[in-house]
Amino acid sequence: MAIVLAAMSPAQADKLTLNDILGEWCGEVWNLTFAREQLTITYRDARLPQVQKIRRYVFAEEWVNVIYRQGGNSVFAEFSADGRTMAEQPATLGGTTPRLEFRRC
Repeated sequence: MAIVLAAMSPAQADKLTLNDILGEWCGEVWNLTFAREQLTITYRDARLPQVQKIRRYVFAEEWVNVIYRQGGNSVFAEFSADGRTMAEQPATLGGTTPRLEFRRC
């Protein structure tokens, strides 16, 4: 095990993976459920859930970029060491989404 870890660069060892984001996340405004090919947004008010088809995930050491099939993306970062919290980053390039915090449901 130590030999394998020594052969990996620090970036490879610390890179976020699909398992870090899959599953249910609860927020103040809406809850998110990540699956391999879709994101379901469940609003905390009476609105119907919204489903976004995912084209791909891009993983880095500190963030996950979710790229949607119909266009656009969302970036999630600030993952806690225990994997229980994260934050959706504010939209850029004309978007309107503010920074939103989520915790594992």
